[in-house]
Amino acid sequence: DIDLASVPVNTRVRVTRVIDQEPEFLRFIERCDLTPGREVTVESRDLAADSVRLTNAAGEQVTIGARAAAKVLVK
Repeated sequence: DIDLASVPVNTRVRVTRVIDQEPEFLRFIERCDLTPGREVTVESRDLAADSVRLTNAAGEQVTIGARAAAKVLVK
């Protein structure tokens, strides 16, 4: 498994694990539909903004920070 921040652009992956178990972070992950078992596609990475844009299984686009993406493991 690799972290979401390292996934190549235009790649579809499945969330396997969330490293940070803090309740606030887990609520954020739930709001973004990034819970284990969910599939997402990495649409783009903005190095200047330090963010990753994703499309979740529902077709919604979500942008998360690179630090948050590094706490989500996928394969």
